[in-house]
Amino acid sequence: MLDTITRALGLRVFEAKHVSLDLSVEAEDVFVSLFGKSETAFWLDSSLLVADISRWSFMGDMSAAHDHLCLFDTVNQILEMRRPDGRPVERITRSIFDHLAQMHAECRLVDATGLSELPFMGGHVGYFGYELKTLTCGVTAPKSKHPDAAFLFCTRFLAFDHKLNRLHIVALQDEDGVADAERWLQQTRAQVEHLPKAAPVSGAADAPDVVNFRLRHNRAEYLARIETCLENIVQGETYEVCLTNEISAAVKVDPLDLYRVLRRRNPAPYAAFLRFGDLAIACSSPERFLRIDRSGWAETKPIKGTARRDPDPKRDAEIAEDLRVDEKSRSENLMIVDLMRNDLGRVCETGSVHVPSLMHIETYKTVHQLVSVIRGKIHADETPLRCIAACFPGGSMTGAPKIRTLELIDRLEEAPRGIYSGAIGFLSLSGEVDLNIVIRTVVCTPDGISIGCGGAIVALSDPQDEFDEILLKAKAPMAAIAEAVTGKPDAAYTVTGVSDDHTGASDDTHTRPAGPEDVPHVAWAVQVLLTELGGPGPQFTLKGAEQAAAQLVANSDCGFVRVIDDPKTGEIIGIATVSAVTAMRAGGGYGVLQELWVAPAHRMANHGEKLIAAVRNEASKRGWPMVEVALPLSGYAELERLTGFYRRAGFSEAGIRWRLRL
Repeated sequence: MLDTITRALGLRVFEAKHVSLDLSVEAEDVFVSLFGKSETAFWLDSSLLVADISRWSFMGDMSAAHDHLCLFDTVNQILEMRRPDGRPVERITRSIFDHLAQMHAECRLVDATGLSELPFMGGHVGYFGYELKTLTCGVTAPKSKHPDAAFLFCTRFLAFDHKLNRLHIVALQDEDGVADAERWLQQTRAQVEHLPKAAPVSGAADAPDVVNFRLRHNRAEYLARIETCLENIVQGETYEVCLTNEISAAVKVDPLDLYRVLRRRNPAPYAAFLRFGDLAIACSSPERFLRIDRSGWAETKPIKGTARRDPDPKRDAEIAEDLRVDEKSRSENLMIVDLMRNDLGRVCETGSVHVPSLMHIETYKTVHQLVSVIRGKIHADETPLRCIAACFPGGSMTGAPKIRTLELIDRLEEAPRGIYSGAIGFLSLSGEVDLNIVIRTVVCTPDGISIGCGGAIVALSDPQDEFDEILLKAKAPMAAIAEAVTGKPDAAYTVTGVSDDHTGASDDTHTRPAGPEDVPHVAWAVQVLLTELGGPGPQFTLKGAEQAAAQLVANSDCGFVRVIDDPKTGEIIGIATVSAVTAMRAGGGYGVLQELWVAPAHRMANHGEKLIAAVRNEASKRGWPMVEVALPLSGYAELERLTGFYRRAGFSEAGIRWRLRL
């Protein structure tokens, strides 16, 4: 009777037929043999089995009559539909969220006998890209070079039950596809029962000995962006910023070989491999974005706080405990917990949102993580798609407050994140949803690979520690790429942009002592600086400034001047002038930083920090006990930012001056 009614309403009616076997084969061998050559395929892979977290793995491809691939472009609001039978590509103007909601509203699963425990019962598998924030948060985004969302509607798949050690081969059929579904079930069973072992990953014959990676923002550029985050935090613009970077390499590698290496090197409960034509994604994520069960309970598990593993068990346990009690990591985590409580609260029943687990340690092969769990019951008037949209992007990849921080991130990163920071997983026809956060992930195209990496910047952040953390997070993916490319488990790789001597644009600059020929430009820079501070007083003359600069340059007993040149134009873009002072209380002499200035167009490149480092080094060589600086009076609009800069450089307040102890 139900079947008749649903068809009368114009709904798509599917019955689930299946074959179940004792699991005697490896999931990797099954995927390589059955789907390794498929142009469109998925593998939602619980490669790290954790009790009550990663019981299931699923895999399949686009082979049945109802299967199709949806690709979404946020900028043009175009949804592209591709089908396996060679029909023309269909393009419609519709949001991916509206399309998925409509598809699930039109489908009915009327018989799934014996499969009630499966969380995925056919439906959509794919990813939501980070730039969908335009739709969910109303924040503009740069155009990604990949589809902003890609989902395969799948009606045939394999489900691996790692708890009961069972394999379910499942086919959804309508009234016209009974015979075809039965044939596929029996053929797939025969393939599984006579499965060959997958050949080991060997690498290409002409592979390089060393794989060369490159940071999109090198060390100096990334540290400068962290400083800007800290300034925004001091100014009250944000509390926490998830600042990300990208590591890329122009290498050719088989994406499936890469994923096979990655899952061994860095197994994770929310891992995945997706292949959508020329685009492939190898993901070893430890983080759940959102799970929604059939009764409407939603759960999110943000990670904030990361520490390395150590081969010594005692030291490893100490590192994990240090992470658990670390003030900075706990503050990161707590802010994101609060943000996710707010996101879920928009679509959940009043009073149902709660935190069953706050800041516990989860340990993986390469890192320890600080993890929390937030749950809530979705309101009866809401849907899973509305819940996803309310929470997307995941708060652990944005910061707090969410909307303002998303705006700041766009200015700082100056590039789309694409698939990284989005979510991979499934939307089942049974009503269940399970999506990860796309981290520890390699995106593969014929042109090369890319890895997103990032971390949360809070008031307690140390810029160098934050930079080291993004490299720690990218270590396993980079090592996996190097092994997949070369076939060598211990393959070497380099990362351009990590060291201060990197040849990138910003790191080409360095400080040098000013010479007589620099005096006019130094004096001009002093005039510009004083103008920024509210205008030079009547006692200032450019000629007087030149005379003072000339004296510092010519007579080292008076002090010194350090400058930074633009490597492209040769013009001076930064200065630091320091006067020597003789004082009994200082035991002889010390330095006063009279002027520190960087051209506005170059203030995102860490040049101020380089000048401070040069001042510190020279002062130490002279045996000075300290360097002092006088900051502007309280009426200066940028005083908070300037104070934050000197505080992070090591200066502390000393009366009306700030003092750097050496």
